[in-house]
Parts: sequence; structure tokens; C-alpha cells
Amino acid sequence: MLPDFTQLQILTERHLQLLHEAIAELAGSRPALTSMDLDGIYSHIARQTFLCQRLDEIRRERAAVSHTISQALPSSSGPPDLVSRIRAFDQSAAERLEDLHHGIAVAERELRHQNRVHALLIDGTRRTLAILANALATISPTYSFPPPSSTASAERVRP
Repeated sequence: MLPDFTQLQILTERHLQLLHEAIAELAGSRPALTSMDLDGIYSHIARQTFLCQRLDEIRRERAAVSHTISQALPSSSGPPDLVSRIRAFDQSAAERLEDLHHGIAVAERELRHQNRVHALLIDGTRRTLAILANALATISPTYSFPPPSSTASAERVRP
């Protein structure tokens, strides 16, 4: 009995869709980072965390379905990859999976690029905050408030 390749195709399509969502989320988080919008930053972090968890789940599900399909297909003396083995039974399913795998490779490359840009932005923000913290640390002793005097505070209290 030949396995149904539909579940693998659905999971692979979902994997590709989640990668595109992660790319858009990283790009969409830049305005919150540059404007130092803490609520926006935390919101984006939560969404990015959720997407990463879903990607991990989809990868595990795909691996399990791929393993099941691989076990159901008769072994061949040809190429060991799953798509080549599927091609022997369903040409259109193999072509669709190849297209999806290509799309995933392209999306993963774009996600790595977006991740590098995001890391550079965060690193630049971190350095800017460190410079400001150092500047404040050196300036604050110079411009400290004078101690309150008893006469000045008494004059302020009188109406």
C-alpha cells in the first residue's frame, strides 16, 4: 500500500508559511526597536517566540510523517532522498514537494538575512544605551542637586 503524500505536503506548506510570517515579523519589529517602544518590542518578542515554537513543532511533525512515508515506500537502489523515492509513485506530488523545498530554502536564507539585520539593530541599540549610560555616569556627580537648606525650605513653605 502506498502512503498518502497529502499530509507531508500540507505540513511542508505550513512550514513555508510560518517562515514567511517570521520574516515579516522580524521586518515589522524594526520600527518598535528604533523608536524604543517597549510595549511594541515585547509584543514582537512574544510573536517571534510563538512563531519559533510553531516552526519547531512543524519540523517535528514533518520529520515523523517523512519517516512514516519513507518506511512505507519500498527501498530502491537509486537516490536515497525521499522526494526521489516519491517520484517513482507520484510525479506531481514529488514536483510539488520539490517546489516547496526550494521555497523553504529561499525563505530560510531570507530569514537568516533578516535575523542578521535584526541582531545588528539590537547590537547598535545596546551600544548606544551603553554610551548614554557612561555619559550619565560621568556627568551626574558634576551636576548633582545641592543639599536642601533649612532656610530655603522654610521660605518655600510660607504662603
